[in-house]
Amino acid sequence: MTLGEQRLAASELRRQLGLSDAKSFRELYLRPAIDADLAQMTIPERPRSRNQQYVLTPKGLDVLHMLVAKRG
Repeated sequence: MTLGEQRLAASELRRQLGLSDAKSFRELYLRPAIDADLAQMTIPERPRSRNQQYVLTPKGLDVLHMLVAKRG
């Protein structure tokens, strides 16, 4: 499963990026992506929920499509 338009848990995002440390992932990747409006929480009112997942925003999808186009 890839991020694209999918909802993924932080652990799955970390796995796909090949990262193991949850704290570093949150501080260096996830929080900056949320702050830059590239990703958003599916349950923003409960940020620590065990059911929390993340999805790309329209801006994040645009960036993803641009990066994929550059690679291809």
